[in-house]
Amino acid sequence: ISAEEVRLRIWRLLERNGREREVLGDALGELDRRHHLVLACGRPIELTPTEFRLLAALMERSGAVLSHIELLQAAWGRLDCGEDQVKLYVSYLRRSFAPTGIDPVETVRGIGYRYRPRRIKER
Repeated sequence: ISAEEVRLRIWRLLERNGREREVLGDALGELDRRHHLVLACGRPIELTPTEFRLLAALMERSGAVLSHIELLQAAWGRLDCGEDQVKLYVSYLRRSFAPTGIDPVETVRGIGYRYRPRRIKER
């Protein structure tokens, strides 16, 4: 087991033991873990459980860049899925938020993703 994997496992255990905040949010979006509810500009967003966990992981560390490995551990609880799985679910998140005019995820090329919501410019 690599040091990175051990660190991620410890991080996940700490999250499960009450270090998670129940409601995460900012001016553009809010995620309520207890009620499994996501709002964007006051509008409800329907997400699958995996999309919800992925968004929660990003929002929990708002502004920080999370690697594909960190996101796999946070959203899937394992590291054997692969980078393509993360890319696919980030695209699902973006598609779910599109009707609100918000893109919740910023891609940091070659590194990963961060929660940095912004309004999508109208064309």
